[in-house]
Amino acid sequence: YEMVRGRAEAFDCDGLSSNSSNEEIADAVNVCLRFIGRYDNKLMKLQHVQLKCFDFKQQFKSYIYYMRTKLQARRFVADEPKKQVKTPWPRHKDKECIWKDEGLKRRVEEYLVSEVPYFRYCKACVGSENDVTRPDVVDAAEADVINVQV
Repeated sequence: YEMVRGRAEAFDCDGLSSNSSNEEIADAVNVCLRFIGRYDNKLMKLQHVQLKCFDFKQQFKSYIYYMRTKLQARRFVADEPKKQVKTPWPRHKDKECIWKDEGLKRRVEEYLVSEVPYFRYCKACVGSENDVTRPDVVDAAEADVINVQV
């Protein structure tokens, strides 16, 4: 069993492999999904709403440059920095079965993209014109930040 994002739910690796049935993979994945119903494809059809996405691997790099051009600077600076909340279940990625089996990892991703609208949207969006971490968007955002600071 593996803890899921610091929660008591577990991704059950026992008996799972790239040869597992779709039902077995779905059962293991669905235990881990939480609040996934908050996203709906209807959001893409709302007038005056433009959905964007970002590559989570860039969240502390290029995403920050993009957001600096969109958000107003804080008026008040916190007295002391907030401390990171520690979960009672520390993560040990080297012991997580899904990273040890490329085929299983691929099958889980395929399941998520085919069955969960949020993951389908993310897969289609990252790298598209709506991805705010694309290099051309980041270059423009960096230039805006530099111009504002000068």
